[in-house]
Amino acid sequence: MSFPRILKAVYQTYSVDFCYVADHLGIEDDVVLRWEKGEMIPTEEELKKFSELFAIPYSVLEKSI
Repeated sequence: MSFPRILKAVYQTYSVDFCYVADHLGIEDDVVLRWEKGEMIPTEEELKKFSELFAIPYSVLEKSI
């Protein structure tokens, strides 16, 4: 599964949006929007924080990008 699809699944599962993700990762909203569109991928640090925040194994996220 691609990272944009994982991100959209997180939105549905946790009832959150890109603003929530950005706020909790300490990044700009437009960065998360670019992830959604597949225009940009998260850095290793962002991916680790995302993994911790949503309890998704880092290895799964790493394979998605």
